[in-house]
Amino acid sequence: QGFETSTMLLDAGGNRYWFFNRDEIGLFQVQFGKARLLYRILPRMYDLDFVEGYENIVTLNDSLHLICSVDGFSILNLARLENLPPMSSSPVIETVTYWRKPENMEAFAATEESILTFDRGSNNVRISFFEQQPGGRKGFFQYRLSGLDQNWSQWSQANEVTYYRLPKGTYTFYVRTLDNKGIMTRPSQITFQVRTPVYRDWE
Repeated sequence: QGFETSTMLLDAGGNRYWFFNRDEIGLFQVQFGKARLLYRILPRMYDLDFVEGYENIVTLNDSLHLICSVDGFSILNLARLENLPPMSSSPVIETVTYWRKPENMEAFAATEESILTFDRGSNNVRISFFEQQPGGRKGFFQYRLSGLDQNWSQWSQANEVTYYRLPKGTYTFYVRTLDNKGIMTRPSQITFQVRTPVYRDWE
């Protein structure tokens, strides 16, 4: 959830702790020996900027927290955040475009129900996606291509990703975003097959 690899922890009282990572901050609570993520904030979603190594959040009361940034201070009201209506829609994978040569691009309308099979030799893939209900001022995504990537990408505003010269195989692409409390949504996914050119079958 993020706090496991945090670079800094701050006590927020009531067995709650703020954590800081390279591109996110969050609040988690420890109860009965287990940690549970309450909120996650990507500073870039709200145009916040921190000085690395000098991040700080001051707890004013159970609800109000003072966030110190390069440009001054911001007030985070957790009670107001808690009362927001739930928004947990997964991202929508819109199109999958494949090609061997740029002048011969083909596009599929994405669907999770079937495996897409590309023309032989077409091993360049571009996948586009969008967020139905952004959790902050800006939408952010993480993605991973099973069969190629070991880990999820960093959070990014980019709503498409391109893979070049993929080896023969079956791949599943996953993409996720954040709800309005910063909790990760269920990933959307699509599976496709990359096949070798016909002449390679004769080698």
